[in-house]
Amino acid sequence: MAARESRPLPPPESVLAGAWRLSLSQHGVKVSKSPPPSPASLQARQAFPGIFSDLVGRQDEIDTVFSTLSAGSFVNVWGECGVGKTSLLRHVAYRAAQEFYGRQVVYHSAARLPLEDLLQALDRCLYEQQARVKWSPGELRERLARSQAVLVIDDIELADTDLADLLWAVRGSLVVIASTVRRSDRALRPIWLGGLKEEAAIGLFERGLGRRLLETGEYADVRRLVGLDLSRGHPLRILQAAALVGSGRRTTGELLRIVQSGDPAKRLTWECQSTLTPEERQVVAVLALAAGVFLPTGLISQMCGLGQIMTRLRRLQRQHLIDERPDQFGLPVCSIGDPRALAVPSARLGVALRGLETWLAGPDATFDGVLSISGSVLTILDFAAQAGEWDSVLRIVRAIEPVLIISGRWEQWLSVLQTGLHAAEQVHNDVERAYHLHELGSRAFCLGEQSQAKELLRRSKSLRSGEARRLTTHNLALCSPLPRWQKITSIAGAAVVLAVGGTAGATQLLNLPRPAPSLAPSSSPSPTPAHSSSPSPAPASSSSAVPPPASSSSHSSPSSSSTGPVQTSTSPTAVAPEVTAISPNYGSDLGGTSVTITGRGFTGAERVSFGTANATGMNIVSDTEITANSPAAACTAVNSLGACSVDVTVTNSVGTSATSTGDQYTYNYVVP
Repeated sequence: MAARESRPLPPPESVLAGAWRLSLSQHGVKVSKSPPPSPASLQARQAFPGIFSDLVGRQDEIDTVFSTLSAGSFVNVWGECGVGKTSLLRHVAYRAAQEFYGRQVVYHSAARLPLEDLLQALDRCLYEQQARVKWSPGELRERLARSQAVLVIDDIELADTDLADLLWAVRGSLVVIASTVRRSDRALRPIWLGGLKEEAAIGLFERGLGRRLLETGEYADVRRLVGLDLSRGHPLRILQAAALVGSGRRTTGELLRIVQSGDPAKRLTWECQSTLTPEERQVVAVLALAAGVFLPTGLISQMCGLGQIMTRLRRLQRQHLIDERPDQFGLPVCSIGDPRALAVPSARLGVALRGLETWLAGPDATFDGVLSISGSVLTILDFAAQAGEWDSVLRIVRAIEPVLIISGRWEQWLSVLQTGLHAAEQVHNDVERAYHLHELGSRAFCLGEQSQAKELLRRSKSLRSGEARRLTTHNLALCSPLPRWQKITSIAGAAVVLAVGGTAGATQLLNLPRPAPSLAPSSSPSPTPAHSSSPSPAPASSSSAVPPPASSSSHSSPSSSSTGPVQTSTSPTAVAPEVTAISPNYGSDLGGTSVTITGRGFTGAERVSFGTANATGMNIVSDTEITANSPAAACTAVNSLGACSVDVTVTNSVGTSATSTGDQYTYNYVVP
């Protein structure tokens, strides 16, 4: 397939990641050495949501939130979708600015944000930095722990281990989180948000009627509509019911009979859907594609292919089917049924994808605007992949990728790159395949995953030519150089082997990976003993800090006659690792799934393997827990369901964990 032309990127930008600078170009990121970023300072501004002061019937819950915060505890506001958690949190954010004067107040949604991206987003709110910086996990946690803010975090979907990590990272701040289920972390005080009491529920219904007033005889029907047996005091359902009555579509008596004829929530949802015109269904379907993230008006118009979009949005808002936050509209989860069920039959996916591409290429797609919809773009890419819209996937990935790189949202960057690589392989586009391999390899290099970076960049280089190949060659060269002492020691070792064992021995010596240290005393001497005749000029202090080049038993005879001291690597407390469980135990064949491994003997672990492939981003949490990102599948056979299973093993200085049924991980080859 012929290579397509990429749209020109905006003026070159860059981001610092440790000792490296990533600069954007049309052929991919260029990695170069850079001094560390300058110290950052706390910002003076607050990060507020849209104003929401008109909160009905929640005073007791709000008072409990603030009494808990004043006592120094964290808060978990939880309840079913649509019960008013976001409204309450928006109110809390504004009141916190008054009650905790002098503290920064940050409101942020965690929807579709992996842990590291969420921490990076919070850091960006709290700290002012002259340059864009992608902080390492350790640096992020150190910076966030120093802040003493009030953090109001909505839409928490993190796994329990990630949530615990988040709370520990921001332990210097006061924290309120919202979730649809009660979180079990003991650091959180749960505050359940249930239905409104009858008086407040009736008041909310009257407010939702607009200009229409209730007649005396209607109050009995309203009490039943908003009561515990039907709507259960659910604020969103109360407002939707009121909108149906206020518009004149139904009387209170008619609506009461309808919701009583089956499941009240489903009957009300069906009644709301039946009021939609075909154009309004198209708007709702596009907002459903966004999976709860609020979209700019211009983007909604482009994705729907409709005019007079503001008129349609306002009508849907009056019906309480969609919601508005500063200059953006969204479909709250559960407001009108399952979002995917709404999107699939109604959305003209091709029109929506072209509209998204047009908007991303236009002047309205500001950096912050594109960043705010990044979670939605990931969901839309899933829909596009399921529909086989591979060219659209590639264009959208290219458009959003620079924003994810510069903002430090590298977990989302990984996700879109994997989707883009899959799309390139489906259409046999080697130009795009090489581009995505280059980006994946450059990202891995900056995160310290050297072996994976080399492999990905080598594969990219083999597919590229011209300026693109030179760029990949440049990044690959950064992965390869050896320190001067190591070059000299390797050459000296090769010379000894050549003198004794010939060329084959030298090849083995230079290419063999370093074996794990043995518990038995080694017969090999110190790399640079004081009496050695080795030509290596490396100082003794350096040679004691850095391990010598690898050697095998077949190469020990030349040095076994040395009279230098015998070194041992005995570790009396070390034990062989054991894997008892992994979570989750399945993921995409493209890799990148964050997996928590439990067992024992993990202190000092050297690597985690998924079958024959090594994991990336390994983090030893404790002697009994490791987190790691799954590598791409390296399966020899795939079953009829499009899946294969491998053993997840941990290796330390003693050995590798034995396989068992508890360490099985399944790769799914089905398109996400």
